[in-house]
Amino acid sequence: PEDGLAVINADDPWLAALETRLGERAVTYGTGTNCRVRIEDKGMSFALHYRRLSTRDADAFVREADAVLAPLAKTGNIRVINDLSTYDLMPHSARTKGHCAEEMVDALRRTPRALPLYIGDGLTDEDAFRALRRGVTIRVGNSRTSEAQYYFKSRGSVDNFLRSLSRRTTPGSSK
Repeated sequence: PEDGLAVINADDPWLAALETRLGERAVTYGTGTNCRVRIEDKGMSFALHYRRLSTRDADAFVREADAVLAPLAKTGNIRVINDLSTYDLMPHSARTKGHCAEEMVDALRRTPRALPLYIGDGLTDEDAFRALRRGVTIRVGNSRTSEAQYYFKSRGSVDNFLRSLSRRTTPGSSK
């Protein structure tokens, strides 16, 4: 439409060809890496990544997605998290990263001197931050509401930290 936006399933080659004819008036979705809204099947959950949308299109997408997903979330059967330009949709009873972190800590207890370290950047990591009170938790990006003990400003800072840590803990090193 002249004043609207076409939403195209890019997984269908015939429909995907329309994108080039429509240009900026089209938003593609699908499982491909070139889609502006990418659908990721995570096994027990789905993610809708919309970071490739313009600010205007992202705002419209969030309004529409919230309208569709809010009634599903209210049933109590589905957990919906919108964070970092991604909607995560999962069964409400699904195990969280916190449950997995607790199991890992239980396994590590058998290893003397083991120290759990968890680094995350979003709302789905908050469960693990809460579960690992006796470890080291780090959030990428500052958040006043995060349960993490520390934070790094960027992913590059995390990479530098991990490189430094690996040099100090390499088997056979003096420390």
